[in-house]
Amino acid sequence: MNQPQTVERKSARVVTLDAAITEYLTTGKAAEKNWRKHTLQCYKLGLKLFREPCTKAYLHEIDGDDLRRFKVFLREQETQTKTVRKKVDDRTVWNHFNNVVGFLT
Repeated sequence: MNQPQTVERKSARVVTLDAAITEYLTTGKAAEKNWRKHTLQCYKLGLKLFREPCTKAYLHEIDGDDLRRFKVFLREQETQTKTVRKKVDDRTVWNHFNNVVGFLT
């Protein structure tokens, strides 16, 4: 009689979103690619902005809806000038969004 085969599965590593961001910016891709100061600042800002509307605690919970909400959130942001408040440019929205997508992949 054939015995059923057992498959051992390694338990999935559950990572918090904040821990993943810290790792990414300190020892992950930023360190591997030796990002310049300005590049690192851009990624930090994009990921900080992503955390504002995102209520998920774990990296594996992030889905397309979170990215769509983030894009809407970015489009509502205003520049930080003292005289005139205006919406951020479409290119700025794209840059921040693209940096977060790069982190998630």
